[in-house]
Amino acid sequence: MLAIRNFKLTIGGNEIVAIETLDIAAGRRVGLVGESGSGKSMTAMSIAGLQPREAVLSGSITYQGRELVGLHDRELAKIRGAQIGFIPQDPTRALNPTTRIGKQVAEALRLNTDLDRGAIRKRVLELLDQVQLP
Repeated sequence: MLAIRNFKLTIGGNEIVAIETLDIAAGRRVGLVGESGSGKSMTAMSIAGLQPREAVLSGSITYQGRELVGLHDRELAKIRGAQIGFIPQDPTRALNPTTRIGKQVAEALRLNTDLDRGAIRKRVLELLDQVQLP
């Protein structure tokens, strides 16, 4: 069971998400529906512990009786993906926030080219440099 109570997510003093009560029974799948900018993605990301670093969370999100708000990332990583997950609005265009970008680019190259391991690594570095990512 996932339970959200009096939950708020603020960024720079702006309230982005406010949920009084939300319960999701064990084994259920839920789709969040709302207008663009209504906080659907931020809600899902907060449940998974993937909210932006500058976000301030208050209230409670519990999963199987365990409080998730304030839980250390190492503990959240054990739950994320294995027990709790979310699919972004356009999953074909999204990067996985729990996996390093270089690894994701390398996987795409491995699946879609005939490059060997060394050539893939070199190409990943070139691409990241091209878009000015370290």
